[in-house]
Amino acid sequence: LAALFATWRLILIFFVHHTRRYAGHPEPPNLFVDAYREVCDDAAGWVCSCVLLSWVCVACPLVDAEARKKGLPPGLVALFVALAFLGAVSLAFPLLLLLLILPEDNEHDPSLPARAPPPRIRLWPICLFLAMASTAALPLTVAGPDWAFITALALLHSILVFPFLVPLAASSPPASNGSSPSPQSSGRAQYLVLAAVCAALHLASLAAAARNAAASQPADAASPAKAPTPASIVWQLLSATRRNHCQASISIDAVLASLAGAGYMLARGGRWAVPFVAAAPLVSPAASLALFAAVNVAESQRSRHKPHRS
Repeated sequence: LAALFATWRLILIFFVHHTRRYAGHPEPPNLFVDAYREVCDDAAGWVCSCVLLSWVCVACPLVDAEARKKGLPPGLVALFVALAFLGAVSLAFPLLLLLLILPEDNEHDPSLPARAPPPRIRLWPICLFLAMASTAALPLTVAGPDWAFITALALLHSILVFPFLVPLAASSPPASNGSSPSPQSSGRAQYLVLAAVCAALHLASLAAAARNAAASQPADAASPAKAPTPASIVWQLLSATRRNHCQASISIDAVLASLAGAGYMLARGGRWAVPFVAAAPLVSPAASLALFAAVNVAESQRSRHKPHRS
């Protein structure tokens, strides 16, 4: 509730200002599109925006696989995801991650057979490709053309929900094809690709922010522009998080979601998860979460292949 209040208080302030600004306008701009323009049109501000959007791209397939493994009702998981997209990412995903790490009553009972790994939803690679491509397109199309920016925005907010709706419509689990790769190996590869893409987007956004900081340095004939220092870049990034109400809202969402991801990794992995959490500022919270998920899938696969001792 604190996350919902912190983010939506700022969004509602933007709504009021936007409505007053365009009151009586014959063709007012779309409020939702304008809100996203304000978090995509600045290089330093885009760093936080990219952190949140890429984190969601990793968290969605992760919670889907873990919820299916845990046997959570698909409707409940879909409700959490809908709450994330309609409310706040930092409201819904921490609750869902907490639900995933809570132990089951029979989780450690050796007398019970191990639950079979969940069937893999083949839509995820396609959906994730479109979502990551849409994320990368947002800062490139914010200045136009409008149709490209709006298409990327609409695709990003719809494509990740689709795989969660499939189990609700399916009457039976999808059949397994023996010639297809195992869910474990496919999932590990998917997370590794996600980690690489998220890290690349994060480093690209940091590089763009550094170039923007360099261009904003004062220069004259007597005093040529100096290269920005790491401290000045960090200060510019921090200043950008509060440059407008929408940017402040999405920055709070990004920080809280990243902390939730770090808490999930530490709760699941313990001390061996610390390097992944520590690497988050460099490679992005999304990339660190994806790398953790890839390692977790590999460890689960190895543990299943170990001979059982009675």
